[in-house]
Amino acid sequence: MKSRRRPKRPNQRGTVAVLTAAGLLLFLGLVGLGVDLGHLYLVKGELQRAADAGAMAGARALFFPANSAPPQCSQATTLGAQIARTNIVDGSPSVLSNIQTGYWDWKARTFSPGCSSDSATYTTAVTLTTTNMVTLAFMGAWGFGPLTLSSRATSSVGFVGRVPPGTIPVALSKNAYKIGNQVKINFTGTDNGGWFVPSGYSSSASALADYINENNPLPALNVGDTINLNNGAVSSALSALAKQLASRGNHWTTFLPAVDTTSFNQSIPINGFVAFTLTNVKTGNNAAITGVVSDYQEASGPGYILGGPPFNVVGEVKLVN
Repeated sequence: MKSRRRPKRPNQRGTVAVLTAAGLLLFLGLVGLGVDLGHLYLVKGELQRAADAGAMAGARALFFPANSAPPQCSQATTLGAQIARTNIVDGSPSVLSNIQTGYWDWKARTFSPGCSSDSATYTTAVTLTTTNMVTLAFMGAWGFGPLTLSSRATSSVGFVGRVPPGTIPVALSKNAYKIGNQVKINFTGTDNGGWFVPSGYSSSASALADYINENNPLPALNVGDTINLNNGAVSSALSALAKQLASRGNHWTTFLPAVDTTSFNQSIPINGFVAFTLTNVKTGNNAAITGVVSDYQEASGPGYILGGPPFNVVGEVKLVN
């Protein structure tokens, strides 16, 4: 019988070696690409943190510290740029490519550059862009890169358009004060201020005292809410104010609704909110309260909502874009 010979198989060693080498190159390429992408992601995050920090510091510097009448645009851009550059990006201080002050429209959510104290376009925001050139470790060997990355942040302060419950029942005429000046509200004379209650709330003497003592706090108030104004020396309310002021060391800063009138015997919408530091309460004859319309005050905590007109109460700095 003839023996059958098996056909010779082709030598597979060379094929395996080629495939192994190709697979190794692919693997190394993917690892290298992953390293470059991870590096880019890290740098992008560092750029964004630098932009965020600079924009927030710049927006706050429009008002604080108070070295001149706000908006302090030059101070805002200087401090914002300084804070942005203190942030390390890819091992070095971040590179600032642009910083601008401007107006942030809370409804349209748009930024308009400029420096204005006009009530319609009051400067409350800062936008800032950081940039960095990134060298690629793996893809650079193949002729790719370096790449330029940038991050942008916009931060706004904004004026308060809503205050939480607990405001004292005293309103102030927006036409009867200047920031930093002393104000005396005579409840039986001039009409630069007086008592108020929201629509539907009692304005009796005992009710006013309860609002002041927070036995029955007034509700949250919004710009545009209608309030009822009235005047007169309400002794129980003044006594309650005097007691609360003494418990605070005769220095009590509160936020009063401002109204566009000097006639405190009508119903009228709230025009905005004013930071008022109460320093003295006089009861009896010639009853009056005395205080100072404070420099710009920052309202922080729950219950405050931005979007009000430019008075002297500003909210917390927020990243808006």
